[in-house]
Amino acid sequence: MNRIVAQSGVLSSTLKEEAQLARKIKIAFRENGPEHVDAALALLELGDFYFAEERFVDSAESFKRALDIYESLGEGHQLLVALAMRSLSAALVQQGKYVEGAAMSKSARSLMQQYQ
Repeated sequence: MNRIVAQSGVLSSTLKEEAQLARKIKIAFRENGPEHVDAALALLELGDFYFAEERFVDSAESFKRALDIYESLGEGHQLLVALAMRSLSAALVQQGKYVEGAAMSKSARSLMQQYQ
């Protein structure tokens, strides 16, 4: 019986964390618009959460949305683009999309080398 209660507590905690992250995204979108660094950062946090939960499809979707925002911001955000690409690459690989993941990783590496 205690094991079930303990598992229920973990599930409840996980759902709360997911809800808090989703709320953070909504607030960032509302306060700053859908193409703002804060919105992308919130999406990356949600993607990291999903990745830790082994929800790789959801994780990839969040990382892709963040990547799209960073790319739309243009010059001065290439390092953030590269970081989002690395995260997306890992999520793609975990889904078995090795070719896409490797290509994304290569692009991220190329962008990062520009800053070294």
